[in-house]
Amino acid sequence: MIKMFDYQSRIRDSLLFAGNLIDHGLDDMNISMMTGRLSGGLDDIFDDVKIFPEGIDKKTRSKFINEIYEKNYAKVSNYKRWILNHGLLLMCSVFDEFMADLLNEILIVNPSLCLWDNRKDIISDFKGKSLKERYKTYINKLRIKEGDFFDFSAFKLDIQLKYKNFNFEDLEEIYKKRHKVAHTDGYILKSYSELVKISDIFQKLILILARQAMNKWSIETELTIYLKK
Repeated sequence: MIKMFDYQSRIRDSLLFAGNLIDHGLDDMNISMMTGRLSGGLDDIFDDVKIFPEGIDKKTRSKFINEIYEKNYAKVSNYKRWILNHGLLLMCSVFDEFMADLLNEILIVNPSLCLWDNRKDIISDFKGKSLKERYKTYINKLRIKEGDFFDFSAFKLDIQLKYKNFNFEDLEEIYKKRHKVAHTDGYILKSYSELVKISDIFQKLILILARQAMNKWSIETELTIYLKK
């Protein structure tokens, strides 16, 4: 059984975590408090005679502490953007895990598909592949065509129209942003609305792929099992 609702929930959790922290955990008061924590301990350093055997005058000490505080304040003020971009990392990781888990379930139910290797090695190898390589596995091995992978026809008309041109290149663009965040610690996402859109896309792709696996490879989901009760 593939727990598609669990994966969708984890995507939403990542979004809500980022949103709640931005809205309620990073107001001006908390930013000032965290800046103070980052800047703490400087007085102890200045008072250490081993580091400054002749001591430091108050003016120099005050100037240095103020400069450090301003630098740290700017850093903490960027935490909102940092949280947004790490939300992207979390969502991509959840989708990666879903793709591997779904492949595993398909191979368990359809062992004849394991002709090119044993199941555990297939999954291990799959997890180490790039997004494009994993996508090709779905296309070539699981016979889920691109039109099936991005088939939004089960959703309401407004959703179909919204994503009618969404394809692999668009999904890959999300992962390119993830790569930049992971390897440059950059602030690629600029707004919460960008993370909302990515969350929506991943949740819908999880449902689409689970549905394709149900139809093509007889995979069970929480919903199909519940309906049998």
